[in-house]
Amino acid sequence: GAAHWGQCGGIGWNGATTCVSPYTCQQVNPYYYQCL
Repeated sequence: GAAHWGQCGGIGWNGATTCVSPYTCQQVNPYYYQCL
């Protein structure tokens, strides 16, 4: 999964969409989701 503070989603994102424990993917905006 993506590291803490890493991108984990968003429009056009093709990378990791899961986060390392205990972080979860949170929407920052439609184009950027971050592991927090």
